[in-house]
Amino acid sequence: WHTPVVVSPADVQTGAVNLADLVRQAAKDAPERAAIVAGDRRVTWAALDREVDELAAGLAAQGVVAGHRVAVALPNGIELVTALFATVRAGLVVVPLNPESPAAEYVRALEHVRPRLVVAGAGSLTAVREAVRTVTANDGDGPAPVVVAVGAPAEAGELAYDALPGSGPAAVPPRDPEALAALL
Repeated sequence: WHTPVVVSPADVQTGAVNLADLVRQAAKDAPERAAIVAGDRRVTWAALDREVDELAAGLAAQGVVAGHRVAVALPNGIELVTALFATVRAGLVVVPLNPESPAAEYVRALEHVRPRLVVAGAGSLTAVREAVRTVTANDGDGPAPVVVAVGAPAEAGELAYDALPGSGPAAVPPRDPEALAALL
């Protein structure tokens, strides 16, 4: 259905290609073909690529640099796919979290991985907010993670997912020495 993207080990080692490049290639090869269908929502490869670019720019505008971690607690759906690819395109490390976890599990994860942002859906926001408050109270050393609310209003100090997208492709910030693609 589209030309495969060939990735060499040298490309991976030098950072010349990342997983989000596959979305860009599919958008070039089959722009109007469906990339994601969720319920009655359908997103083409071209639209997905554009949304990934815009969200990656919005993430980069938050002052994170390549290698910083972004935790994602979203159910399966368009926002999850967009957030994962945008995080990778921005050169950030994706930390997927179970969107149905209790606050105590989020506390352990946040203390361990120390993300700069936590993207959370409406179903996980209460537990994520409680975990962020707990982690912030327990640790005065590092920056508190900023919650990005998806599908629900953002509270004071949080970001609204819908307001986050920037315009155009994200400029990949400088590499962090701990740069990874994902932390599972």
